[in-house]
Amino acid sequence: MYMSPFTSRRITYQTLGEQLRALRTSEGLSVSDVSAAIRVRQEYIAALEAGHYTVLPSGIYIRNFLKEYATFLGVSWKRVITLYEKEMRAFAQHIEKGKYFAKQGPSLRAVVVPKLLRIGLLSTLMFVVFLYIGFSVYTTFAPPRLIVSEPFDNLIVQDHVLHVIGSTDSASQVMINGQSVPVQASGGFEQRVSLHDGLNTIVITAQNKHSRTRTVSRQVVVEPSS
Repeated sequence: MYMSPFTSRRITYQTLGEQLRALRTSEGLSVSDVSAAIRVRQEYIAALEAGHYTVLPSGIYIRNFLKEYATFLGVSWKRVITLYEKEMRAFAQHIEKGKYFAKQGPSLRAVVVPKLLRIGLLSTLMFVVFLYIGFSVYTTFAPPRLIVSEPFDNLIVQDHVLHVIGSTDSASQVMINGQSVPVQASGGFEQRVSLHDGLNTIVITAQNKHSRTRTVSRQVVVEPSS
C-alpha cells in the first residue's frame, strides 16, 4: 500500500467531497495522480469529490476506496468513512422525503396552473356575459335603424307621385307623413307618396317595440312642366 509522506490534519470543509478535493489540490495533486497512486478509477474520485454518491460502488469496495484515499491524503480514514455514511443517510432521507411529497398529491405548479386556467375561463365567461348585457341594454334603448335610399334630399321632379324606398329593423313600424307603411320581414319598405306643386316635405319615422324612434326627412320640389 502506498503511504503518503504528508502529515495528518483535520478536515474542516462543509462536505466530504469538498474537503477531500481541497486537501488534494492543496498538495498540487490532480485526479489522475490520485488514481494512479491508489489504483482507483478517475471517475470514482471525481464523483466522490462532487458528491455524486449514486455513481460510486457500494459495500466493501467503497469503504476500501475511502480508506485508501484518506490514507493517501494523510487524514483519518475512520473519520472519512463516518462522514461518508452520515452524508449517505442524509441523502437517503432526502430521497424518501421526495417520495413522500410525491405521494401526497400534485406539485405546487400542478395545482396553480389549473387554478389559473379556471380563473381565465371565469374571466372570459364574465366578459361575454357583460358584453351580452351591454348589447341587450343598447338594443333596448337605442333607436331603430332607418335608411331611406329613395328619394334623395332636395330632389326636383315633375311628377306628382313619388316612391319612398328604405329599410329598418324587421320588428319596427314605419310611418310616412303620419301614415303607417307595411314593413317586410327583411325590414324593407316601399310606399307611393302623392306630391303637390312646389316644396314637399316627406317625414319617415321608424319606431321599435321599446317605443324608441328615428326620423329622416326628405324635401322634394315639384316643378310641373309648362
